[in-house]
Amino acid sequence: MVAKSKEALENRRRATLERGRATTRLGADIGAVGNPVNPERREACRLDLAKFLVEYFPQSTGLSPFSADHLRVIGRVQDCILRGGRFINAVYRGFAKSTISENSLIWAVLYGHRRFGAIFAAEADLAAKAISSIKLELAENDQLAEDFPEVCVAVRALEGKPQRCLSQTCGGEHTHIRWNADSIVLPTIAGSVASGAIIMSRGLTGSILGLRHKSPDGKQNRPDFVIVDDPQTRESAASPVQVTKRLDILSKSVMKLAGHTRSIACVINATVIQVDDMVDQLLDQRKYPAYQGERIPMVRAWSKSHEELWLNKYREIRNTFDKSVVGDQARAHRDANAFYLSNRDAMDDGCEVSWASCFDPETEHSAIQHAYNALIDDGEEVFASEFQQAPLVNDAKGAALASDDVRSRVVNVPRWIVPSGMDTVTAFVDVQEKLLYWAVVAWGQQFRGHVVAYGTYPDQQRTYYTLRDARKTLAKAAGGTGIEAAIHAGLERVAAELLDREISRESDDAVLRVGQLFVDANWAQTAGVVRDFARRSQWGPRVLPTHGRFVGASGSTLSDRKPDKGERVGANWRTSTIHKQRHVLYDTNSWKTFLAARMKLPTPDPLAFTIHAGHHDMLTEHLTAEYPTRVEARGRVVDEWRLFPGRDNHWLDCLVGAAVAASYVGVSAVGANGAAPAPPRRTISKEQMAAKRAELLARLGR
Repeated sequence: MVAKSKEALENRRRATLERGRATTRLGADIGAVGNPVNPERREACRLDLAKFLVEYFPQSTGLSPFSADHLRVIGRVQDCILRGGRFINAVYRGFAKSTISENSLIWAVLYGHRRFGAIFAAEADLAAKAISSIKLELAENDQLAEDFPEVCVAVRALEGKPQRCLSQTCGGEHTHIRWNADSIVLPTIAGSVASGAIIMSRGLTGSILGLRHKSPDGKQNRPDFVIVDDPQTRESAASPVQVTKRLDILSKSVMKLAGHTRSIACVINATVIQVDDMVDQLLDQRKYPAYQGERIPMVRAWSKSHEELWLNKYREIRNTFDKSVVGDQARAHRDANAFYLSNRDAMDDGCEVSWASCFDPETEHSAIQHAYNALIDDGEEVFASEFQQAPLVNDAKGAALASDDVRSRVVNVPRWIVPSGMDTVTAFVDVQEKLLYWAVVAWGQQFRGHVVAYGTYPDQQRTYYTLRDARKTLAKAAGGTGIEAAIHAGLERVAAELLDREISRESDDAVLRVGQLFVDANWAQTAGVVRDFARRSQWGPRVLPTHGRFVGASGSTLSDRKPDKGERVGANWRTSTIHKQRHVLYDTNSWKTFLAARMKLPTPDPLAFTIHAGHHDMLTEHLTAEYPTRVEARGRVVDEWRLFPGRDNHWLDCLVGAAVAASYVGVSAVGANGAAPAPPRRTISKEQMAAKRAELLARLGR
């Protein structure tokens, strides 16, 4: 009886479990997916991407009529999806390129044109936004749900809960749908051409090697189509190193995702930010002949009244308002609108814009007016890059040091070795809150210069970094002390490393030392720290604080004022005494112009500036971070140097400061030899001093 009772209990338990499994299977099954509501519409869009974008996305790509430029861009995307190839479309802000990219990827997988599509963005957060947008359309777009039920019914059944994917079935068969943060696998439904199609998103600089997905049948799927949507940021576009890095990722990683047995199709939809950025280079047919595409400007032809009515009268009306009065700018804009409407025929005459629908109907009356408002409000330089895809290249920026100018400086002399013919060594430390940047430079006759070594303290132990992302900081190296104490401790370490070091010369094995070390004291918060460090330095006058001065064309030169007693005046520098501490003031503009001229000389020239052997990508970025603008005022012509936005220039400041230090110790650009390097200061203990005093008194018979 007991055995029978146990058996009955076990049978009831098994029956209960089976009923539970059946209920679970029934609850997870999406049932029949049905047929398209409008099969004619679906079929009409199968080979017509532009029609698909209009018909199925009425609130985004179907909101305004496409321009002829849009249709060409969309045609390239369609051709790439259907037949493959590499395409690049450089378009202006507001062209809806990101939405076109996302919706085109949906078209590619829903119709089975592509099995595995990946979308890449400049950064991971932008890639996350892209796939979130695609998910929203698949889950909420009613037009898609009507005509693609085999996909959208399964997606909607998830109700946004990825954990339901594992149990979802259709007619008792698992759909194998996936709904992850950075990837989607469309449901496997009998008869669906989209079954198992994959969409993934990634940031271009993130982890993309080995991007693949294993399907239930064991097949390894690799991407066969990629859309690269705006692959650069403003910061990366301004950095030659980051531009090169992203181009390498595109060429060596993204374009190799399909493996060796199949070519990957690629479309890049982007905006040119500045000359020689990633997109600008990809559009160069000589550098990247495999890419087809064009630059699409917002304005193809300016108005015949461009100067007289738009940039003269209209601009004056739009910009004439009292900034202190709330609402007066809006009043000025209304007045400008009234002027435009009164003169519209004349102001529109001859102007051709890319997209007639590109304007704000609440504040503007046409795309032409919108374009001119952008030009007037943002300026010619911004408009040229953001809207015209043709960043300005003016003579001033063209005169700046280029990457090739710096790379051609490298000679086969090891680091920390002085080339023959040079006998003076100087150094400079650029003080920042997180790091100390330093450089050591050797000098010969007529200011021939050579970078012996450069670096930072603390050493970041990386080949590339910016001040902003420095991991090992002065504060961490000093054990979490305050800024002033951390900088003082850092200066002690750097000065000892540079001033006590014996540096060999390649020709005769002569031993040289840094004769003069200048330390940047421009930062007001730490100027006192630098002065105190120099005043108490065991190396005496070999260490001096300095202040770089921006002397423009309209300013007074450093030699305009006669030196006070004990002060010195040199080539665009002078000494001064602050708080009983000698300083060196120097004209940064004139010394940067001098250094740039020397770095543009070919290396065989006896006066050329050179750099020790090795790879110098980060140094190159610093030395090319500024550009000159030639300014004339008060009878003076000056190249005024300014920083490209978002760039680091600290080693440029170091080389300039080291050059000033060389002039300070006697190196001349007009033929004088370098001064002999200063000997290291000898330190004597109190006991030694007392013994010497006793010896002297004994000699004197006292």
